[in-house]
Amino acid sequence: IYQSFLDEPNDANFFKALIGNYLLESLYFYNGFAFFDTLVYNSKMIATGRMINYIRRDELTHVVLFVNIIREIRKEFPDMYDEKMILDMFKEAVKQEIHWTNHIIGDSITGMCKTATEQYTKWLANDRLNTLGIKPLYPEVSQNPYKHLEAMQDNNSEKTNFFESTVVNYTQSSSMKG
Repeated sequence: IYQSFLDEPNDANFFKALIGNYLLESLYFYNGFAFFDTLVYNSKMIATGRMINYIRRDELTHVVLFVNIIREIRKEFPDMYDEKMILDMFKEAVKQEIHWTNHIIGDSITGMCKTATEQYTKWLANDRLNTLGIKPLYPEVSQNPYKHLEAMQDNNSEKTNFFESTVVNYTQSSSMKG
């Protein structure tokens, strides 16, 4: 997608690259986040879970950035905005994310299964489309199947409080020499 824009830098290819970035930041790899969150929920790999939280927080910042850019393009440059292309790209991304996750994880992790992977990916796609003001691709999927992960994944609500978490990545100055 990026190469197409480099080879032929026009509005259509720019918009497609923008949607590709939005999908990269908002849909791809979120099953990977769910994998680590499920392990943390089961009291495994706690420190890795903290790192994944920081990565997800960073990704969500980018999601907001791309949502704002796409909304502005829709408003300011309606000829560039292509909702059919967005939906086509989302369908392909959902298919790829489900296929990849089922290949890597499948049904081998307690708390995750192929059915939940499919439901979660479609739910997430619907949610991301909703932020763009687009109707869901999968109206039959209206709930996140990973209820136990919602509090872990909501970094901007009252469910999580940065100041109440345990700081583990700083060393006390009194223990340092030199």
